[in-house]
Amino acid sequence: MAGIELLPALCALGSAATWALGSHLFRRALAHGAGAAPPSAAAANLFKNALAFAVFAAVVAASSSGLPESARWPALLLSGFFGFALGDTLYFAALPRCGVQLAAMVALVHVPAAVLLGWILHGERLPWSALLGGALVVLGVACVVGEGPRAAGRDPRARRVGVAFAALGAVAQAAGVVTGHAAMQGVDVLGGTLARMSGGIAGAFVVAAVLGSAARGASVLGEVVALARPWRERGARRGLFLAALFGSVIGLPLFHLALRGLPSGVAAVLFATTPLFTLPLGLALGERHGARAVLGALLGIAGVAAVVAAR
Repeated sequence: MAGIELLPALCALGSAATWALGSHLFRRALAHGAGAAPPSAAAANLFKNALAFAVFAAVVAASSSGLPESARWPALLLSGFFGFALGDTLYFAALPRCGVQLAAMVALVHVPAAVLLGWILHGERLPWSALLGGALVVLGVACVVGEGPRAAGRDPRARRVGVAFAALGAVAQAAGVVTGHAAMQGVDVLGGTLARMSGGIAGAFVVAAVLGSAARGASVLGEVVALARPWRERGARRGLFLAALFGSVIGLPLFHLALRGLPSGVAAVLFATTPLFTLPLGLALGERHGARAVLGALLGIAGVAAVVAAR
């Protein structure tokens, strides 16, 4: 860590910690809700993205930050669709099914998945140490999956579905990274993020229509209308507001401050510490995990570090 400034490093860890807390709060909001049924994962994600977009738009308008040139918008919008719309919605769908710790661990797969997609789509170098790092991430996830559910009454089938959602979400996040990587080069971080969030907000309607109707057999119109539930119902809005406040409104500025002050590889490793924060937060909220969860988190972060070092 020689030569790494303390404040940006603390911002990176703070971003990981706030996302961990936001994940627990989102799980509670999605598992219990405030009315007859909890809001859908797509509705919760749209609420989070819209709130963060409003904050970032205000910051960009009040600062010297500029928006990307028009030629970069298609790639940034597509990146936002994969990352903010599809990836985050699948992650939120996983939270009440398999729990925060397991979902956060599976989400680490997006780092080696991004490297693999970069190799497939762009011919980027794939050294053996990146493959080793990817294997460590998978081994860490396997440790947590193999521990078995400790929450009383958790449905094993729902747990498997949650793991599948989290894995697909990680692949979508990786696709978002690969798609938007070149377009973000030389672009103001805040302006580029605002462009990506635009894709996330627009994509939420597509994701809700396709995933919602496929999963529950509901009508496309009904799924799109359900996206407004958190804005109409005070109870649902209150729970999601706290989750979005920590997970995005506070976490994203810390994320970008860290990106500005740290080498991207160091920042990526520090961002990947989220599973270490979800463990004590889960214990405080009544979740129970064994030694395999701790070992899996450490292996996963070590794997991320190896992948980043290889790049």
